[in-house]
Amino acid sequence: MTLFKLNVSPDVNLTQYGYLQSRATNVTLDDQIYILGHPDGKPKHIAFLGDDGTHARITNASMLAGCGEKDTLGYNVDSESGSSGSPVLSPDDDKVVAMHNCGGCDLVGQNTGIKMPNIVALLKSKNLLPKDAVADDLC
Repeated sequence: MTLFKLNVSPDVNLTQYGYLQSRATNVTLDDQIYILGHPDGKPKHIAFLGDDGTHARITNASMLAGCGEKDTLGYNVDSESGSSGSPVLSPDDDKVVAMHNCGGCDLVGQNTGIKMPNIVALLKSKNLLPKDAVADDLC
């Protein structure tokens, strides 16, 4: 998942190409999730099942990731190598709830992602949050 600014004239409307929005609030334990990405540069892949074949869910709402980050989401989605940076989305509203950053982390036994409210707060603090980046947000 990348955030970048396009240098286009103000009258150019790019909404026809679509974009993802962050959810304004955190997910909760046991919420369903899925990861949308291009692992290792392969064609688009949607990971939505856990290793046990059931729908992937949030298994820990705040944990220390095996990759070292604090206050991350833990989930049981069966992701492929090279998925880091992919958006973690809620199937309820298709909003981004985290950025996948640690898959196959044997130290903690689950995949983890950086919570979007934490990313949004950082972008706001640097005055870099784009308009309409957060669903139901007045920024």
